[in-house]
Amino acid sequence: MSTNAQTETFRRKPVENLLRARSVAIVGASPKGRWPMGIYRNLKKVYSGKIFLINPNYKEIEGAPCYPNVAALLEVPEELLILIPTRAVLPTLEEAAKLGTKSATIYTAGFGEGDDPKGKERAQAMKALCDKTGFVICGPNCMGSYSLDNGLWTFPTATPLLKKGPVGLIFQSGGSLGNWIKGATERGIGFTHAVSSGNEVSLDLVDYLSFLVDDPDTRLITLMVEGVRRPSEFMTVAEQALNKNKPILIVKLGRSEMGKRQAISHTGALAGADEVFDALCKRLGLIRVPTLEDLTETTLAFMPGRFPRGSRAAIVVNSGG
Repeated sequence: MSTNAQTETFRRKPVENLLRARSVAIVGASPKGRWPMGIYRNLKKVYSGKIFLINPNYKEIEGAPCYPNVAALLEVPEELLILIPTRAVLPTLEEAAKLGTKSATIYTAGFGEGDDPKGKERAQAMKALCDKTGFVICGPNCMGSYSLDNGLWTFPTATPLLKKGPVGLIFQSGGSLGNWIKGATERGIGFTHAVSSGNEVSLDLVDYLSFLVDDPDTRLITLMVEGVRRPSEFMTVAEQALNKNKPILIVKLGRSEMGKRQAISHTGALAGADEVFDALCKRLGLIRVPTLEDLTETTLAFMPGRFPRGSRAAIVVNSGG
């Protein structure tokens, strides 16, 4: 199928239901949990929407009421932030979908990473729920996201220098995103959205990428990729970015056989042949950089918006060493 034909048929899932949610509920809120409290404090500082706390073991947390379940809330939240044991995740999603919740960020693991057949069954059940109801999920096994326009910061760690800017970010490793974005903000890089995509049971790299390509505030896109689950659709969206003059900078892991095995064990992603990916980058104008350090420097170079045309660059240095 040609990329033009793919452009006509490709439809991304509604990423905006997740990244532009106007109310959220933290399921598994706890004053003893580092991640739930980190997320809650990030949201309290900057989020413009409503925040609900859910945990049957508490009546209140830091002066805010805490509810036993989603059904007990005064209104239906648009997004759930789920930090509960694996066995409780699917029942919570089913309850929320019936009530009208549209999306969830799931930090809990145990849904398809590695070789666990039970985990793969749980992932399939989650995907089936999403397909049936239209529910969209970031993760599972992710670390959340940042949306700078509405202050929806669902990442569990503090990023004190985070500011709005032209860069949209998608990482398939949440830990790497957290470390990289701290260094990037120290260098003055600003963001529209930053997403750790996790196991991509529902929303995947292609959905997020399509969202950023369509987002008028995003002028530059940076990726850290372990594997591409839908290569044909990825090519379609990459071509759309090229046509809109939005550069895509990418660090691709899994060059070696060991790296490919690590990608599968981490998020269940298939790394694919490195030579094929290199050819794809050259064909569609993707700028592949070897390391996260190079990603920072290349992002800074592209941020002003003056992009090179053709092979007419010259380099002058003051040393031959």
